[in-house]
Amino acid sequence: MDGAHRSLGAALMVLCGVFGIGLVYGTIAGLTGGPVDTLLMRLADVMMSLPGLVLAFAVIGVLGPGFVNLLIALIVADWAGYARLARSMAMDSESRPDVIAARMAGVPGWRIVTGHILPGISLHLGVVASLALGGMIGAISGLSFLGLGAQPPHAEWGAMLSQARLFFAVAPWLLWGPALMIFLSVLAANLISNALRDVLAVEGRR
Repeated sequence: MDGAHRSLGAALMVLCGVFGIGLVYGTIAGLTGGPVDTLLMRLADVMMSLPGLVLAFAVIGVLGPGFVNLLIALIVADWAGYARLARSMAMDSESRPDVIAARMAGVPGWRIVTGHILPGISLHLGVVASLALGGMIGAISGLSFLGLGAQPPHAEWGAMLSQARLFFAVAPWLLWGPALMIFLSVLAANLISNALRDVLAVEGRR
């Protein structure tokens, strides 16, 4: 139970981080266009060309192992994909009927962005982020298992597995708790995110 708020909370914080950065970065690139869009997207392309885990290892190597550094490393490794997706949706929103009608009615640009463009992008980007929740829980647990995340005496499921494997021959039940919670959390996250995607897909067809 003590490790749950770190394992699950860390996954949520990372997804909130990549969601926020990707939303702002991609929306600015998509709505600005021109050289600014090109420059921002080339940077995102460079980040996406690097393997996520390798980039995370590099960031942790620079900052050092630790729970907060692990979160920063995973955010740095994952934000670019969300930014490119947000850019694509921002560019598509320019031709939406409600956006065109708002422009013709003389609505200020900032109100169009905050009232028409950002809510739609946030909804779809949130669904994408929810689909990655299970994988993020597994990634955090795996990196913590390697000693790159939470450090003793703080509890975290991956770190608990790493410590419990030393006593597997005499106390195998020490592995069961964190292993079972990781499995159930990943399964629950995938089921919830798939259900959310299906519900929003049905609503979008109405």
